[in-house]
Amino acid sequence: MVCDRCIKVISDELGDKNIVLLEIELGRLKLDIDDALEKNVLIPILENNGFSLIKSPEKQLVEQIKIELIKLLKKLPLSLSLPMYLI
Repeated sequence: MVCDRCIKVISDELGDKNIVLLEIELGRLKLDIDDALEKNVLIPILENNGFSLIKSPEKQLVEQIKIELIKLLKKLPLSLSLPMYLI
């Protein structure tokens, strides 16, 4: 998940399926899942919205680095000048 809209979509869909969402932020979910049945509901929700579970530690590390870079970019003072025809 890389934006607030993604977070909202996943939050809403998990709520619709009565999956308890404990915490959500960019790239990370913390859920209260007790059994494989709920996990079987979670995976299609993620995949239908273009996401997937990351299982390997290496891929988790890469994803954490991406998230931190996104957070840093949001804080940078960027000065972009738009062409006049876009204004």
